[in-house]
Amino acid sequence: MKMLFIESFKKIDKKFVYVVLFDLLFYAGLALSVVLFSKLLIWAFGSFLQIPGKLLALSKMTEFSQLEAGFEGAGMLLDQFRSKLVISFAVLWVLVVAVFTFFKGSAWAFVSKTRLDKKYFIKLLKLNLWWFGVIGLLVLVIFWFTKPAATGFSVLLLAGLSICFTAVFYSVFDPKKSVRELFQKLWYVGVERIYYFILPFLLAKVILILYLGIIAFIAMLVVPDIALYVLFAFFVVWQAWFKYYIYLVARGIK
Repeated sequence: MKMLFIESFKKIDKKFVYVVLFDLLFYAGLALSVVLFSKLLIWAFGSFLQIPGKLLALSKMTEFSQLEAGFEGAGMLLDQFRSKLVISFAVLWVLVVAVFTFFKGSAWAFVSKTRLDKKYFIKLLKLNLWWFGVIGLLVLVIFWFTKPAATGFSVLLLAGLSICFTAVFYSVFDPKKSVRELFQKLWYVGVERIYYFILPFLLAKVILILYLGIIAFIAMLVVPDIALYVLFAFFVVWQAWFKYYIYLVARGIK
């Protein structure tokens, strides 16, 4: 592990700038996706918020025909809300897959020194569709089958595991292999050989905490007004290095 840690710094070259750049674009893309998603949610809840008014109007109706029409109108609003909600989450899912495929995929391509071409992005898109489809399905399972008290913890646990396994997934990605072969590789490297990643992940997190702590201290002294932006920028730099480290760990597993 010590050798791989040192080797990860030796692997950094002038293309490291591109890794950082695409990671920055990745977060920008995610931010825009969230903004659009929030607007879609407002659009969806616009229909939902009309329902109480419909129900209040129903309480004042006396004729059966009016009540029937009122209930029908409330039902239509509820159906609209459900449809808009599905559309909102579907759009978010598509945007997240696209952002991961292009920006995160490009960053990892520079790490692995893989040629960026049509074949690379198509294969990565297929992989991401499956991968985020599985994650989305697990989220639905959590909301459907876990108790409310455990839902928050379960979602956070899934998010943490997804982040870790996504890093491993991209580390072993090879556009020449099929999606099935890549999932088999992920299972072997990320699950059966998970103990190889425990110390590297812990070491990387310790470095992150110390690294950002020092940067935060300096930033608060020098540029307190933009300290958060400085921290974020240095976090992205750390994340770019982390890709090299995890890539070496994953590729070193036989």
